[in-house]
Amino acid sequence: MTQRIPTFRPALPDAAALMPLLREIDANRWYSNFGPLARRFEAALAHHFDVEPHCVVTVCNATLGIAIALEEAGGRGGLCMMPAWTHIASASGAIGAGLTPWFVDVDATTWQLEPAAAKALIAAAPQRPSVVLAVSPFGAPVDSGAWEAFTAETGVPAVIDAAAAFDTVRAARATAQVVSLHATKAMGIGEGGFIIVADAARANRLRRMTNFGLNPERVSLWTGTNAKLTEFAAAIGLAALAQWPKRRAEFRARAHHYAVAMARIPGIAPAPCFDGSIATSTANFILPDPVVGTVIAHMNRQGIEARKWWPVGCHDHPSCAGFPSAPLPVTERLADRVIGLPFYPDITDAEIGAVVDTLAVSLRAC
Repeated sequence: MTQRIPTFRPALPDAAALMPLLREIDANRWYSNFGPLARRFEAALAHHFDVEPHCVVTVCNATLGIAIALEEAGGRGGLCMMPAWTHIASASGAIGAGLTPWFVDVDATTWQLEPAAAKALIAAAPQRPSVVLAVSPFGAPVDSGAWEAFTAETGVPAVIDAAAAFDTVRAARATAQVVSLHATKAMGIGEGGFIIVADAARANRLRRMTNFGLNPERVSLWTGTNAKLTEFAAAIGLAALAQWPKRRAEFRARAHHYAVAMARIPGIAPAPCFDGSIATSTANFILPDPVVGTVIAHMNRQGIEARKWWPVGCHDHPSCAGFPSAPLPVTERLADRVIGLPFYPDITDAEIGAVVDTLAVSLRAC
């Protein structure tokens, strides 16, 4: 096979869409530190998510956003209950907040840590958790209302790593949610992210924490870091948000076509909500047998670039080897069986067909 089909092909706004915004930056000569485009982008996001102005806090990347949101919610130090089935960035955010990750398992159907399970796990924790980090698996919706109720009942604050969930996140007052705007996300700007919380006072505190905790008098009231979004990234964000309705429709249509095409292979199941109901930027499927490494190698030899977006559970990364964990049977099963296949907004029917056919052949070869 001579055709090469990549796992992902980012598509950000082109130069023509950016040029008027870049000229504004030239005229303003304001490049970072809460510039006019960054403030406009936050306001546009607040309008998009139907929250009060100033309730969206942009950050230069979502990993720092997670660290800031966790520290604001639970303080520095202590235990962070979090799913092992997630990208290593989730654990990096917890570590960056001065917390110790405690890896727990996810639900076999939703692939995420559910509030009821988290409540039951508190009694088994090495120590009472300071905070819980829930994770949206590949953009699937997380019930922020249920996490609000969890916090009200247990007294343990929660933060949601909604990195890939731009299309499904819904603001909650007591639960900060962090969304990534990385180029691999459905709504991407290259590198960046934002924290959303439906409480203007908390949002203001989070915003200050992105700038060393400084108040308007340049006195640091809270611990923080430098996580501000540049004007150039905000320019891309404004252009990308204007294009979002079209991009959302493309991702949903392609996901629906994929799900229909994949149905002809017995035993294959899509990741939660990868059916065209939401816009997500990765095509993940679970195989019936633990042969994902062999299948990926076979597909790559045929020119189909498959991968494991989350190659192992966080507990199996050497950098996380010393952290405590609960039993993780579902995470282990997913790590051995979930495959990421080529997917991007302009992937063609023919390319999807080639991917599905090659996957079928690769499975038979195992």
